[in-house]
Amino acid sequence: MEVPDSTKKKYVAQANATSPSLLLSWLSIANQCDLNYKGSRNQRLTVELALMKMANVNALFKAPDADDKKVTAEPAALKKKVN
Repeated sequence: MEVPDSTKKKYVAQANATSPSLLLSWLSIANQCDLNYKGSRNQRLTVELALMKMANVNALFKAPDADDKKVTAEPAALKKKVN
């Protein structure tokens, strides 16, 4: 890339702070947005939806905190076997 060394260092730091799976997911969403952009009737909405998807993917890749782990009890009706 033809960018200053300081910018390259920032890119490396950001890439190291993010998982490869998350980066690939973002690239996939951005690629799909690019493919749909020209044919879209509402191009702004297409971009905004892509950004919302990226934000949601980010939330999915974060490890849950201990407070986020909630055990839900299975209803008694689901526990009964159907004969």
